Amino acid sequence: MPGSRRHMDVETATRAVFMLQEGESQRSVARRLGVSRRAIRNAWERFLETDSVARRSGSGSGRARATTVQEDRYIRLTAHRERTIPARVLQNRLRHSIGTRINDQTIRNRLHEDGQRSRSRVIRLKLTRAHRAARLRFAREHAEWIMDNWRNVLFTDVSKVKFFSDDRRVRVWRREGERFSEPCIHETDRFGGPNVMVWAGISLLGKTELLILEEGSITASRNVTNRQELINALKLCWERIPEENITHLIESVPDRFRECIRNRGGPTRY
Repeated sequence: MPGSRRHMDVETATRAVFMLQEGESQRSVARRLGVSRRAIRNAWERFLETDSVARRSGSGSGRARATTVQEDRYIRLTAHRERTIPARVLQNRLRHSIGTRINDQTIRNRLHEDGQRSRSRVIRLKLTRAHRAARLRFAREHAEWIMDNWRNVLFTDVSKVKFFSDDRRVRVWRREGERFSEPCIHETDRFGGPNVMVWAGISLLGKTELLILEEGSITASRNVTNRQELINALKLCWERIPEENITHLIESVPDRFRECIRNRGGPTRY
């Protein structure tokens, strides 16, 4: 990066580490702080190794690593087995079981070294054993279909949409590529709470009208207003869906089936 600095003071290095912990890329952090990517990488590696952004004054100086190899392994395995364990709880457990006293940020650093990041669980519908078997059977039966076969198929669905979302996110430790693995998914019931029931369908020929199937029992005038706002917003969003988006979704069906088969009917990234 032309004109960028190769060295940072402690304050700038601390800002860089904080931005990296928030998920920002090294390239973006370097650009925002006006320093080289190498300086960002060096500060991050120094922080992971010593839990400090301070530069070492000599080859034999510097802060010693706060944990041993065995303690690092304990931290990694515990977080991998208990995906929802907070860093502070893991810190206390390490102190009580082994006697090691470290701060919770050191716990996070060790997990970051292993590629594990604290992320929100993906919300997916609960799949019973029967659901998984049916999904797997259907995927295997239609895995070899070509687009000409799907041209005559109308994909329909009935869904309930709530005016207020129910955000029940739980944070888990996961590595890259594990977003849709079983321990990183929060299963939820599809229906529940104030909602509007709708039906619609899509095909390679286009989309159907969005139909409101169930009026429900509403007495409060505020609820009536909220419900009508929701219906109007749903219809507007439905009409604005581009045809190419629908085509792309249907063309992705073979990929969806392959992943469903690989996961033996379980959750997929789709």
